[in-house]
Amino acid sequence: MGKLCAYAEERGFATTSVVVYPGKFGESTVQREFLKGVMLNISSTDSLLPAKLEVAERIVAQFSEFFVMNRQPVKGCHYFFDLNQDRLPARVMSRLQMTPGLRFFGPGNAAEQLEKLIATVQADGVVPSQINLGGTFDAEVVLEALRHLARYWASMPPARSEERRNSVLRMSVVHDFDEIISTVSGETQDLSFDSSTEVWTVENESEGGYGALMPQARSDWFASGHLAGRQA
Repeated sequence: MGKLCAYAEERGFATTSVVVYPGKFGESTVQREFLKGVMLNISSTDSLLPAKLEVAERIVAQFSEFFVMNRQPVKGCHYFFDLNQDRLPARVMSRLQMTPGLRFFGPGNAAEQLEKLIATVQADGVVPSQINLGGTFDAEVVLEALRHLARYWASMPPARSEERRNSVLRMSVVHDFDEIISTVSGETQDLSFDSSTEVWTVENESEGGYGALMPQARSDWFASGHLAGRQA
């Protein structure tokens, strides 16, 4: 996507409107389609259930007219992406080394529009007719999806509920759901876990969890939301 966006910029048509989809939202631009993808990515929608994910995708598409992208970190652009690098988009947290492919992007005025939509749905209990979600969804499901997006579109990242402390230690981490359950339920007293244990290096910790580095070669099984057991 980054290479396609860069190509469109070089040829001078990245912001030229063309008919992409039939119907009401038929016109779009290369830059707008690119922003849909990266804004969906930074919204951490992989943690949402299918119904909320569908709502989030529709909201991102409809609010994309407000999204902004710039070569410099300006208001409303608190994420960045390098068109020439194979790296995921990330929030701007510190000074970056400027490169030709670096682009700063963000929700722009969409964050404010999203808050207004949340207030409307809360007050009326229904989704406004001009918001096309592609189907009928319970108002509470829509609200939860909107609040999720609002956290990631905000200019400041969500605050941690617990203080995170620097820590240096190594811990054994177990994967394989059945093996973990059989152990904690008392079905077995074997704590060896020889077949599914790997060692992670912990960098920080809090009451809510650990920040750790894991061996790349062996950790392809791991993703956010997976159950992990720690062997003390």
